[in-house]
Amino acid sequence: MLEPGAPLTWKRILVAGTRAYWINLLLLMALHILPPVAFFCPVGTGFVMGYTIAATRLEAVLIATVMGAWMVGIISIVGGGVAIVSTMAPYGILAGDPSLMFLIATFIILHLVLFAGAGALFGGHLARKERTRVFAGLDPRTGEPQPTPA
Repeated sequence: MLEPGAPLTWKRILVAGTRAYWINLLLLMALHILPPVAFFCPVGTGFVMGYTIAATRLEAVLIATVMGAWMVGIISIVGGGVAIVSTMAPYGILAGDPSLMFLIATFIILHLVLFAGAGALFGGHLARKERTRVFAGLDPRTGEPQPTPA
């Protein structure tokens, strides 16, 4: 379904972005106890998805945008639930200014979009570079001509 070099369609972008987001979320849940590793999870998932579909610049941006939209939805549900429960608690759960919660959510979403987009862009670049070399009869690693079998 996600063939490299296939024409740009909304279905392809939505499937790639959604798949990358949920894989990223599962990895983050598993690696949340290691913050330095979890911080770079979006780069890895973006790279793999960008490499898989040989993403162009536009596709990398759109994949990151879809991932960001999923994150906005999840944070809205969780943040809205916390805000509603906070109004029912006697002293409130959320202490301080509510704009702090908004800033933290914005940072999380922006981090995901920027890192996943950069990873998808780099992965797509490397995939297209490697495929170009293979189609030209060059060694994918060195770029030198491969010997022809006799």
